[in-house]
Amino acid sequence: MKDLVSKLKQILDIEQNIADEDYLKVFVKNIAKVLDVKYVLIGHSLENEYNIIQTDIAWANNDFVKNFTYNLKDTPCEIVLTGKRVCIHEKNVCMEFPNDYLLKDMGVESYIGAPVINNNIELSSILVLLDTKPIEDKDFFISIVDLLSIRASAQLDKIHIVHKLKKEVDLRTLELEDAYYEIELINKNLAQRVEEEISKNDEKNRIIFEQSKMASISEMINNIIHQWRQSLSIISMHASRLQIEHELKSEIILTTAEPILSQINKLSNIIEVFSSFVKREKYLTVFYLNESIEAAINLTKSSIDNSFIKVVQTLNYNPKITTDKNELIEVFINIVNNSIDALLENIEDQKNRFIFIESNIDNKAVEIIFKDSAGGISDEILSKIFEPYFTTKHQSLGTGLGLSLANDIICNKYKGKIFVSNKNFTYNNKTYTGALFTIKLPLNINA
Repeated sequence: MKDLVSKLKQILDIEQNIADEDYLKVFVKNIAKVLDVKYVLIGHSLENEYNIIQTDIAWANNDFVKNFTYNLKDTPCEIVLTGKRVCIHEKNVCMEFPNDYLLKDMGVESYIGAPVINNNIELSSILVLLDTKPIEDKDFFISIVDLLSIRASAQLDKIHIVHKLKKEVDLRTLELEDAYYEIELINKNLAQRVEEEISKNDEKNRIIFEQSKMASISEMINNIIHQWRQSLSIISMHASRLQIEHELKSEIILTTAEPILSQINKLSNIIEVFSSFVKREKYLTVFYLNESIEAAINLTKSSIDNSFIKVVQTLNYNPKITTDKNELIEVFINIVNNSIDALLENIEDQKNRFIFIESNIDNKAVEIIFKDSAGGISDEILSKIFEPYFTTKHQSLGTGLGLSLANDIICNKYKGKIFVSNKNFTYNNKTYTGALFTIKLPLNINA
């Protein structure tokens, strides 16, 4: 008994920091050395092929050898896995298993094997000791191999758990890599979609701008037509008078020519202003704020005059601005045109049609105020007035892009602010109500 315990301690004297397969290697090596046997192996049956043994660790002739497979049929190992707890053949094992040619090739005389019970896998495992000499103490070997198989079983369970965990970790890592790839793909597709939507939005904004531009040009063309008709009518009248006076040989011809030249100059100036406005190029110019206000009034003058509207200007602050002059003029024209439409629709008495324009400095910002006497804007409309395509006009009269574009230019491009509200005010001792548009631009505007 003492010898059994002593030998067992020697075999199991393995450093604690050695684990898994390395532990089994030292374990097998110690068995061979302590028990003085030539061959020791631990193996398992193949999955779906239970009659084939694959070695996990094999020791032969004082060294580890490459793992190999062998058939269980007609071998003592077949009996181990299907029969007794420990199978022992003290001598003449080759004679008892004449068809086990591997035993003959190895020169094996004695054999002892025990099944290794593995609680975590269905595959059968086995611990085998072989030697070229007979076994002298049968009971000793049966006892110690029985105990060693139990230890091997515990170690194989541990190895299996580690392998299973590693396999699960690898599987989870693979799943995470797949998930990461999917996320990357989604992000890539999302980025592409965002880029496409931005491109579509830019195109939509360009179309909105072009439509608004065409609407503004259309209104200005109508204004120019009215102004030209008036001037041409005056020219025609004075030309007819010249013809009559020429026939009468009157000296009044010279005085009649002056208003004709005046009207011609007026038409020429209108064409210059219009030509400057409708140019497609966008470029920065340095100009005074009041120049853009006056240009907007001149381009809408025909509609203002034909609607019997009086424009009252109080321009207290006139800073230099570096930006696209025509763009700022377009903002002012859109606001003025809305006031003209509202005055025509709501105010029958022509004497009460006013548009007021002011410029001031407020908290380091340029403040431009437009207000009219058209009665104000309903609360329902007031909150939507800067929305794209929102219009109170008949479909044939407006696109609803003017104020939306004005808001975009002032707020997004110039980093300013634009507000609209209804205002009660007094002019010439009479109280009026109307829409109040307030534009605030930074003093250092340079858009």
